[in-house]
Amino acid sequence: MSLMSMTGFGRAEESEGAYTAAAEVKTLNHRFLDVSVHLSSAIPTEWEVLGRRLVERAFRRGRVEVFLTLETHPEVAQGLSVDRSLAREYYEYLKELSEIHNLAFDLTASQMARLPGVVHLQEVFPEPHEIESLLRSCLSAALEEAEHMRREEGNTLQERLRSLLEEFSRAVEQVRESAPEVERRRCEAVIQRVRQLLAEELRSVEDLDIRSEVALAVQRTSVVEEIGRLESHIEQFASELSGEKGSGRKLEFLAGEMLRETNTVAAKVADSDLSAVALRMKTALEDIREQVRNIE
Repeated sequence: MSLMSMTGFGRAEESEGAYTAAAEVKTLNHRFLDVSVHLSSAIPTEWEVLGRRLVERAFRRGRVEVFLTLETHPEVAQGLSVDRSLAREYYEYLKELSEIHNLAFDLTASQMARLPGVVHLQEVFPEPHEIESLLRSCLSAALEEAEHMRREEGNTLQERLRSLLEEFSRAVEQVRESAPEVERRRCEAVIQRVRQLLAEELRSVEDLDIRSEVALAVQRTSVVEEIGRLESHIEQFASELSGEKGSGRKLEFLAGEMLRETNTVAAKVADSDLSAVALRMKTALEDIREQVRNIE
């Protein structure tokens, strides 16, 4: 299985009988599936809906622009059209002139055809059933090419995300391993400071009470729960990357949750080394979030 990027391009051109169709498909990042279908004048307007349906079968997310054009071969592209109403007006007017001026009225069909506007060429538009299979085949080929490009880019994104996730996971493991010792040192430092203050004030407090209060204070800055949740999110993220069909939305959600936990860890740790590790975690997550925005 591979992830699907939301960025792709496909083009196809096919001919059938008197017609040649061309289809272009451009896809970009978008939170939902947003489809726009643009048709040339020779294509029936109902193809806006039909084209949209074909796109919806191919893609789940992204902004998709479809451009469909149809050309008719020159020998059938135009046909003769007769303006019968105008021809009758010419006839009546010329007949009236001949009667008024006592002229012979002798008007042939060829003469009538040469009168301005009586006969003209017009573009011939095909019937919908004549071009349906051609347009469907052409658009499907363009969509397939765009999908192939999206899948190729998805493979690259997948490898990049796996690398970033491993980097993030190593940093989380480092925090998990170092946190107990950091908390122990913090606890001892606070105890020593309390003892110093008590000595200065000449007060006596049981050592057990001091340790109990200090342990409670240190517990409030513990990152054990956050690390546990981060490890769970990492497992889910890795599973989604390797699943039957990765979901960009779910990966975005998980990346957001990991960033939230990481921000909490960064706020809680009071150790310069762990603060640097937390910063690396945030940097890796920002890269991860940037990449998953491209996934379908």
